[in-house]
Amino acid sequence: MPSTELIIPYARAEGATGLDNLPTAVTMITVAAASTGGFYTIPFAVPRDLDRSRPAFIDVTLIKASGLAPITAQDVVILTVVNIIAPSFALQTLTHTTVQTIPASWQNNSWVTITPGSPAATIPAATILDQAVLGVRVRRDGPNPLDTYSIGLGLFPAVRLRYNRLCHFCTTC
Repeated sequence: MPSTELIIPYARAEGATGLDNLPTAVTMITVAAASTGGFYTIPFAVPRDLDRSRPAFIDVTLIKASGLAPITAQDVVILTVVNIIAPSFALQTLTHTTVQTIPASWQNNSWVTITPGSPAATIPAATILDQAVLGVRVRRDGPNPLDTYSIGLGLFPAVRLRYNRLCHFCTTC
């Protein structure tokens, strides 16, 4: 089980998106039904204490902002792309398409967190090189025929990186 979490904020929105606030003043990126939109995170250096021999996970939070809930459960398609840039500038891209079922009873101003690539890891073990930089793109793929969610969706404007830390005695285990 990952022992450390790091929140990575968004750098910019992309596609057909807007910014909105929940009544609690929490900002979210909104994407209308049947639209494509989302965000890019700020590129970040791989944490020095990340155990690269073990898998890492990225969590994305979906928000039900307002509006009438669909009468039946429907699916939303979230595309997550993780770009890993090695010190040599070699680029490795991991792409995950997640189909998340949204229940008919999903209440306004509530959220669900998904882990792209689950039950496996978002970033498999031994994928990240030392001193690499990561960037994450998250977007709703509304035109996808599997996306049947008939109303807009909010995306929390950050992702959570969950990983295992290296032991305190070395930098290679």
